[in-house]
Amino acid sequence: MDNQNALASFYWLFNVILMCIILYVFYIKYIPKELFKLFIISLTFKIVATLSVGYIFLYYFNYTTDPQTFQFESNSLTYKFIEQPKLIWSLFVENVTAKGLNYTSQTRSYFFIKILAILNLFTGSNYWINSFWLSLFCFVSVWYLLQKIAIYCSNFYLPTAFALLLVPTTIFWTSGLLKETICFGLLCILIRNYLVFLSDKLKTKSIIISLIISYALFAIKFYYLGAFLLIIVSMYSSKQISGYLKFKNYYSKSVLFISVLFIISLLANTLSIRIYTVGILDLIYYNHIMFQESHHVNFYFQGLKEYNYYSFLPYLHKALLHGLLMPLPNYAYSFFEWIEAIVNFSTLVLCFVSGYLVIKNRSDYSKKEIYILIIVLLYVLISALAMGFSTPNWGSLARYKVMYFPFLHAILLYVLSKTTLFDKLSSIFKTI
Repeated sequence: MDNQNALASFYWLFNVILMCIILYVFYIKYIPKELFKLFIISLTFKIVATLSVGYIFLYYFNYTTDPQTFQFESNSLTYKFIEQPKLIWSLFVENVTAKGLNYTSQTRSYFFIKILAILNLFTGSNYWINSFWLSLFCFVSVWYLLQKIAIYCSNFYLPTAFALLLVPTTIFWTSGLLKETICFGLLCILIRNYLVFLSDKLKTKSIIISLIISYALFAIKFYYLGAFLLIIVSMYSSKQISGYLKFKNYYSKSVLFISVLFIISLLANTLSIRIYTVGILDLIYYNHIMFQESHHVNFYFQGLKEYNYYSFLPYLHKALLHGLLMPLPNYAYSFFEWIEAIVNFSTLVLCFVSGYLVIKNRSDYSKKEIYILIIVLLYVLISALAMGFSTPNWGSLARYKVMYFPFLHAILLYVLSKTTLFDKLSSIFKTI
């Protein structure tokens, strides 16, 4: 027992020291000294969120949750790695399925478990240390993205920093031993590299990293990558077309971008592009059936019975509302639903206020700003529609919408930042 305690203490000491070194080096290299306080405040929030997620999933729920299952399954796989080191190559490169695990049929969860199994080799299979490593990765990735936003889209820096670092639901659902934690970090790095690509040439190292990240996103949460690729392919295609047609007006570029986006989406649907051999309708139908069987359905589309794209058209507005703002306070019953409902209601109010301000003060926005707002808003709407249709359970939706909800908050706060209402908050950020 003493040897086990000593080994556990060693793993804690080793990993905490290593995390501190990484944070220090990252701060010195990427964070301006005037943002030191904001860096420390956001790091503190991240630590609190990681502890909160860990304790809630361990002690609040009366059934086995994803983090517990992922850790348990990864422990079993780590033992296999220790016994057969060559198995690591077989699982990741040759894609051999390990025997004796319960999640091998769920490819996305299984890939995440394989990552945790590798991490276990350095953390002693400790649930809490793994949680902090994933949170650290996400935290560093967000700041890595913000560093490039400060260079290429400086006006969006403060609103994006607030949305990604300080909004409670975003911090919570991107912390701890969750797939969303690692996927949000990967998405931030992809966005960062794309910003560099638009302004400069990507280095070979960055291209390789982007390909690896894309593969990991595809393996864990393919819809993160799907929505991102839909937007950037449309952006790149419309940019090339506008250059060929010599469009200089950002309004014309915005219309062209929306048109290209629509055409690419239509082609994807017409050609029945499939991911993991599961079509879009198949995925939606499967999710609804799965949640119905578990009696965890909060929202259901009767149009699923007809099973074609046209039957979904009458439900677009419901799916969008569901994906963006549900549950609202009138649908909240539990403590956690109330927290989510308050954030959703606040977002709804911000949407109305921001829409009014954009119309009233439209002359204050440059054409480039309008173009960026349209692109981000379309990414949010497309992602919200996908999640609204495919996730009928509000508890799961609260986690899943972290792929787009922070970016909605970012553009809403950006609109507010151009008014006197945001002056005090902006001054706080600048003094921080």
